[in-house]
Amino acid sequence: MRNKTGIVHSIYQLAQIEQQNLNHHLKQLGLNPDQARVLDYVQAHPGTNQRAVATHLGRQAASTSNLLTGLSQRGWLKRQPVKENAREKALFLTVEGAKIAAQIAQTFNKLNTLFEQGLTAKQLDDLVALLTQLTQYLETAGD
Repeated sequence: MRNKTGIVHSIYQLAQIEQQNLNHHLKQLGLNPDQARVLDYVQAHPGTNQRAVATHLGRQAASTSNLLTGLSQRGWLKRQPVKENAREKALFLTVEGAKIAAQIAQTFNKLNTLFEQGLTAKQLDDLVALLTQLTQYLETAGD
């Protein structure tokens, strides 16, 4: 049986629900999605730099700098000069930043659990396998 609305529409609807849930939880932490993505990225890549964060976010350097400055001012991110290049700064989470990053991870875990609760274990395994297959295909298929 074919989905009458199409797979793109169904994925879009799920993404909208996910985004609304995520934004609601992040707002409770005092974060917007980009701030959360930065903290998550720096936690996974301690010592990274502004250029890598900008690439990860798909943002320009200037707007990334403002974002990092805001996180630093809140005491969640610290910038340390790199020995080889004093102009470049390595980025690290502070203790408070690591606590916020852990809360972000909890938010994603809760959201994942919410999505999983609507499916049986077999359905979940099948869905993940199909979505992985589709993602791999689309990554190689191009435009």
